Amino acid sequence: MEMKTLLHELLAAFGADLKGTEKQLKQSIADVGSEFRGTLKRVQTSLGDNNSGLRTLLEQQSEQIAALNLSIDDRFNELRSFREKTVDGLSDNAGAKDHEPLAQGEEPEEVIHERDVRLEAAIRRLDSKNRLIQWHLGIISVGVAFPFVRGAFEQILALCQH
Repeated sequence: MEMKTLLHELLAAFGADLKGTEKQLKQSIADVGSEFRGTLKRVQTSLGDNNSGLRTLLEQQSEQIAALNLSIDDRFNELRSFREKTVDGLSDNAGAKDHEPLAQGEEPEEVIHERDVRLEAAIRRLDSKNRLIQWHLGIISVGVAFPFVRGAFEQILALCQH
């Protein structure tokens, strides 16, 4: 009987210890869950703040892009009118020369060669102006795209650090 009593006492002590451990585990799980919910709430708040900042940045970029689009349209229209004026001027000059009688001793080949040289010079000027405009557009494109790339990179770094 003594063994039975001892066994009952051990079982009672083990049950009490088990209940104490169970209470500690439940409390620990509740604490970890509460801490996790708090951290999750802070992350959500941080993401919300970042999203609103990004939204504002995107709106500003959108306005800048619209202004840039207007500027590009104006520049394109200027280039078109300049090109039309240049082509019209060359046509007028060429037309005037076509109707002029050849000077004495002037060969038609010489006139054609002279017109060819002037036309090539005009084409080179237009090509250089086109290259300049392409550089301007490239610089503007990089200026517009850089903040987006930087913002995305910062977002990725921020997510990796958490």
